[in-house]
Amino acid sequence: MVPADALSIFATESPYELRNLRTKIAARQSTLAGQLSSGCAQDWPDYRERVGVIKGLTEALQICDELQKRER
Repeated sequence: MVPADALSIFATESPYELRNLRTKIAARQSTLAGQLSSGCAQDWPDYRERVGVIKGLTEALQICDELQKRER
């Protein structure tokens, strides 16, 4: 038998936390895209890496959007 004190209930995350996370990710994505468009990539591998990071941030934003839709 499981002791009664083995169960811990945690408060759910605030919807504001998800919005704050989304805002920070979007700001970082915008900064990196601006740097890339201004030609700051040193060479092809650097350019590819930066594009990959931007794509990853785009996916993270999509995940945030899906989570927000589920919360509604």
